[in-house]
Amino acid sequence: MRGVTWRSVRTTLAPVGVQEQDGADGAGGASGGPSLRDGFRRHPAGVALVVAATTAGPVGLTVSSLASVSADPPALSFSVLRSGVTAAAVATAPRVEVVLLAARHVDVARAFATRGAPRLTTEQGWTPPSYDGGPPRLESAPATFAGRVVERLEVGESWLVVVGVDEVRLGPDAPSLLYADRDYRVLGGRARDV
Repeated sequence: MRGVTWRSVRTTLAPVGVQEQDGADGAGGASGGPSLRDGFRRHPAGVALVVAATTAGPVGLTVSSLASVSADPPALSFSVLRSGVTAAAVATAPRVEVVLLAARHVDVARAFATRGAPRLTTEQGWTPPSYDGGPPRLESAPATFAGRVVERLEVGESWLVVVGVDEVRLGPDAPSLLYADRDYRVLGGRARDV
């Protein structure tokens, strides 16, 4: 992919309250109203893993905050809590790989979301990296995006991480793994068929 110059624009973010229909402030649930998390539990999201090679070895975590940012230049973003050791390792790595998960990867997603559970194992389908110093690969993933971390923005308790994608690998097509209301789910068909 052609060379890209990244330019950062900074702004200050102010908290905005979430309003329930009766007008209760639910920004943090402090007044008894719903929180941002409560609202997003109702929003299904695809499940992906972010993996990186670090000096301590390969690391990875589960994200459902993946978003396409730009097609030209190709870029994506994800967010992670700043409080986790793995999140810090991933967010500060120079390169990452974002691995989309299929429904058949639900056990892999659960392992990556569980503190202390085995990750990046051959039993889960991971293979050695294709280049020295790279992370292991999950060849059965529907798609993997590799690239350089070009921006990290602190937003509240999280990092918003932007990745300039320089490689896309497509694997076998399969039903997507989704996360909604604190559980993993499978996409059940097209809306016009419901």
